[in-house]
Amino acid sequence: MKPRIRVTRLPVAGPEFGDILRAVRTDRHMSQEDLAREMTAAWHRHGLPGKISFGWVKRIESHEVKSVDRLRIACAAEVLEVPVTRLLPPVRIQNTETENLETETDIVLALRSYGVEDRDIEDLLNTIKALPRSEK
Repeated sequence: MKPRIRVTRLPVAGPEFGDILRAVRTDRHMSQEDLAREMTAAWHRHGLPGKISFGWVKRIESHEVKSVDRLRIACAAEVLEVPVTRLLPPVRIQNTETENLETETDIVLALRSYGVEDRDIEDLLNTIKALPRSEK
């Protein structure tokens, strides 16, 4: 039996997230099919099972989805070569939990909940990424 991956879904304002994703995708001259295909390749590079379907991209951009798992947001940002902050609509979360920050998306949402501006978040994330990683 394969180990189950815990995926946390983030509430997103469907129209806002779908519109942002479409705008960034079209700025990159990518079709929905291209985005789904490239996201699937990135998904597999990270060792995740399954695939990102064209239908998922279409549903997101058609405002049919009320929540998105944070790994897909990070994957879309990677493929579109934009910071995660570019894809996330303004935060509407009141009391963000900061105890379990596991992904870049979690960090962005937590910092936004404290009123930190996106450009400052991007600077912070770039600084963190430039730090040497410790061996475990």
